[in-house]
Formats: sequence, C-alpha cells, structure tokens
Amino acid sequence: MKLNKKKYLILFFALFFLLIVGIITSLSINKFTTTKAKAEEPIVINLLTSVHPSLPWKFKALNKKIKIKPGEVKTIEYIVENLRNEKIQALLRLLTIQSNLALILEN
Repeated sequence: MKLNKKKYLILFFALFFLLIVGIITSLSINKFTTTKAKAEEPIVINLLTSVHPSLPWKFKALNKKIKIKPGEVKTIEYIVENLRNEKIQALLRLLTIQSNLALILEN
C-alpha cells in the first residue's frame, strides 16, 4: 500500500481548516450570548435633583433610585414645591451622561 503524501496533506489541511472555523464560531457565539446577557441586566439609576439657590422652590424625586432594564419604559415622579405666594413657570431640563453608562455596560 503506497502512501500518497499529497492526499494526506490535503486531508490534513482540510481538517485543520474545519477545526479553526469551529473554534472561531464557538468563541463568537459565546461572546454574543455573554454580551446579550449583560444587556438584559437591570441598571440602577440615581435620580439627582438640583435647583439654583436663587430660585424659590424645592424639587425632589419621590424615589432616589430606580432599577430598570434597557428598553423598559418607566414613569418617574417628582415633587415640586413653590415657596412663594405667586405663580412660577419652569422648564425641566434632563441631563444624561451616556458615556459613563456605555463604560458600565461594557464592563
């Protein structure tokens, strides 16, 4: 029985290629499921409220912290108290720091 080196070499490289493809596929699937699991974990958000010292009102959130999952819609309630005896109009400005949130989600 003669050994045909060329056939064995082709067979060896084909098996090696399939092994590499299998390892890469396994690693990418594992990374995808880990990332997906992290994205579904709840996030704790601290609700910080502040009012300029010269303004005559108090402003605070009913709950200082909320736990929320990404994509979930949540209603946040605030208590605003006017310390003067006259009407006051105000505009709420929402300030978010998304870069820190992205760093937290990646870690």
